[in-house]
Amino acid sequence: MIAKKHDEFKETAEYLKEISQDEAMREIAFKRETFLRDWAARNKQSFNKGLEQGIEQGLILTAKNMLRRGTPIKYISEDTGLDISIIKALQNKI
Repeated sequence: MIAKKHDEFKETAEYLKEISQDEAMREIAFKRETFLRDWAARNKQSFNKGLEQGIEQGLILTAKNMLRRGTPIKYISEDTGLDISIIKALQNKI
């Protein structure tokens, strides 16, 4: 085991063993771990939501550009994956 070979690791292992036996320290560690896990999950959700919104905005911009160039709605829908009703609504705004 590494802890037996190196003094620094041995000290750390002893400290971890000591605090793991302390109920209050275990509770603090548990709360910290829960907080960090929840924080990471919220950040991941926010990132994914922002990414999805960015992709959607890019598709809408692409559809608008294609409409301005006279591309038929059917082809815009096929190329972007946007519903025809969305493309028609965009067409009315241009």
